Amino acid sequence: MAKINQHHPLITTSLEELSNSAQVEMIQKDKLDLGFVRLASVAENLEMKPVMKDSFSLVVPIDHPIPESQFKSISQFSEESFILFSSDYSNFYYEQIIGICKDAGFSPKIRHKSVHALTIFKLVENGLGIAIVPTSLKEGYDLTVRFMEIPNTNRYSELSVIWKPGNRNQALKQVLPLI
Repeated sequence: MAKINQHHPLITTSLEELSNSAQVEMIQKDKLDLGFVRLASVAENLEMKPVMKDSFSLVVPIDHPIPESQFKSISQFSEESFILFSSDYSNFYYEQIIGICKDAGFSPKIRHKSVHALTIFKLVENGLGIAIVPTSLKEGYDLTVRFMEIPNTNRYSELSVIWKPGNRNQALKQVLPLI
């Protein structure tokens, strides 16, 4: 956003949190110019460019008995209740999280799902379970939870920008080279 403001100060943006499927649908219907998604692929009529690769972190209440110094494997949390992003948000992303658990030898006990990070963090904060999220999501929140990067996993989250090449919005043509 800083590059857009610097290079094109007259372009305004509106940021909204939408599921990946909603963003894809809106871009295809020319109701959205640009989307940020966690998907493995998109339809042939859309373009996709990775913008960030991120590790996963476990989110636990601030007073959870396992400190970061003793966190060796996600399997230590196999008996916990989990709060996950809904598979409606991104099936690929959801499968990545399930895969982290299965790689550690267990299936998570899923108690709650949401498409909003803040909701997930508030549920964790209130002791209703633990969560697995991209590590970068720890920025920008002031909550009484702890983030512990998950060790020994080759799984990661990738954030990509998507757009429709045939989009006629002139602002989009100015913004794409900056991404």
